[in-house]
Amino acid sequence: MNMDNRSEGPPKGGAEASRRSEATEREYERRARRFLEWLKSRSMPADWQGLVLAYEALTRDLQPASRRQYRAALRFWIERYLSMLAATQFSEQVAEIDRRWRAARKGGKAGGGGGRRGGGLLRQMPEEVRRQIATTLYALGTTYGLIAGDIILAGPVLGLRPKEWAETTLEGDVLRVKNSKYIEGLRANGPVRELLVDRAKMAPDEVEAMSRLVLAMQGRVWATLRPKLQPVLKAAIGGLVSEGIIAKRWKRLRFYDARHQYAAELKATLDATKGEVAAAMGHASAMTALHHYGRRKRAERPSAVRPTAESVAAVKANTVARLTAQLVKRRRAAHEGAPGPAAVAEASVKTEKA
Repeated sequence: MNMDNRSEGPPKGGAEASRRSEATEREYERRARRFLEWLKSRSMPADWQGLVLAYEALTRDLQPASRRQYRAALRFWIERYLSMLAATQFSEQVAEIDRRWRAARKGGKAGGGGGRRGGGLLRQMPEEVRRQIATTLYALGTTYGLIAGDIILAGPVLGLRPKEWAETTLEGDVLRVKNSKYIEGLRANGPVRELLVDRAKMAPDEVEAMSRLVLAMQGRVWATLRPKLQPVLKAAIGGLVSEGIIAKRWKRLRFYDARHQYAAELKATLDATKGEVAAAMGHASAMTALHHYGRRKRAERPSAVRPTAESVAAVKANTVARLTAQLVKRRRAAHEGAPGPAAVAEASVKTEKA
């Protein structure tokens, strides 16, 4: 179906449609177009039934908020270009898909040690802490202790999602990582991202951990491996906390926090406005790392990796432009809101008196 062949007259959707801003409608059109391209690539009809199939296939690995956004975009498109009846039928079918998805997701998380319990996510893995934990894990002398220690040690340097180690190769200084979140035209900067590894910026034990993981994790399924590694990690952290070696809050540490530390160091080292941070993270959008990953101020050292030019080119140019505009706006606001010399001096005097 050609989206330009819209019918004359006001858009469908009633009062709800009249409340939408033009920017929201443009965003909905953009999101819906990705699903339509997916259908077209498979020679499937662009009707409401086809969009139900596309929604089920393409949103399976997304978070609830992202699924809601795509669901709203698709309903908008169906209302505008098909009919209200088709939109209602789409919503009914998708509601059942979402119900099954939530049930499966809840079952998969049972007993999994969700990261939000006990005060929220840490989103960092400082080197001093991770080295204490890795040393404890290695001292166990077990296979799972070795793998867990290697992930804790090498994870913050290389930034892989734990499940991605199973399909990662190292050829010289090029780490080829299969993007686990890749959905054609929707997520990730291509099926594979390439990282140039600077071993001179890595400690010798980090290099060894990287090499071991690439070999040891081949073909392993993270969903099967994680329940065996998680208790080992928690026990090691618990012992360090009880001995007073690390603070109690590190009991909330997750394997995934390594990726947040990696993101912080990318932000402090690479040029986000050229798409380098997104490419090194494996993101299609330059905005994702800015909003959802480790803060730049938590960086402890320069990043040891840099994405290849091909991986950078796969980041969506429009998102790089949006990121650049947003950063410029932030810097301008910070500059305009900065206190003048008199205000700084007055604050200094008050501090001294206090």
